[in-house]
Amino acid sequence: MKMKSIRLLSLLLTLCVALTVIPMTASADTDVAIMPFTDVPEDAWYYEAVEYCFYGALMNGTGDSTFSPNGTLTRGMIVTILHRSAGLPDVSDVGLPFSDVPAGTWYTDAVKWGATNGIVNGVGNGRFAPDDPVTKEQLAALIYRTQQANGKIPPDILMDYEWSDGTKISDYAESAVNALTMQGIFRDIPGSNFNLQKSATKAEVASILYMWITTVK
Repeated sequence: MKMKSIRLLSLLLTLCVALTVIPMTASADTDVAIMPFTDVPEDAWYYEAVEYCFYGALMNGTGDSTFSPNGTLTRGMIVTILHRSAGLPDVSDVGLPFSDVPAGTWYTDAVKWGATNGIVNGVGNGRFAPDDPVTKEQLAALIYRTQQANGKIPPDILMDYEWSDGTKISDYAESAVNALTMQGIFRDIPGSNFNLQKSATKAEVASILYMWITTVK
């Protein structure tokens, strides 16, 4: 069912994750959200999720009318999204946790928040790799750790579901993938393979965020 009653949040709060943001409009008379992206068809499996994430100031487009659902997000971008979903906690008194995360970037505070709360651990050698694409298993681990940090954990709704490529899950992400699978967080994503080391698409990220946040609100 399409979302017909989402109130337009302040566009001044729209999240900037190094993507071009062009403000969109909604009907002033009816307060009905208008899908601003021409590359998100109404019958797409991710339509409602994209609509929610855009008007919830979690994700932006890549142009004046495009979302690029098959595009990818970087590690810096996804942690910035999670930081905003947590309400932008202040980290002004936190030091820089990684050598490749300098002060003053658009993702600095988000990475500091993530490191302080045990959500991000880096990639080794004191690095975070903010510009690397986030893989699906990394995304699962980040979402799972955020759940543990803020206590917003959805109930299990699935039992004994196994991905056909589940044996390829990296050790660090196994608990996260299993937990989010049981919570039904991935249930709208097509296919029986999790494609663990593949970069997560923007459509997949939107779907995962939508499933998680709307469940625990």
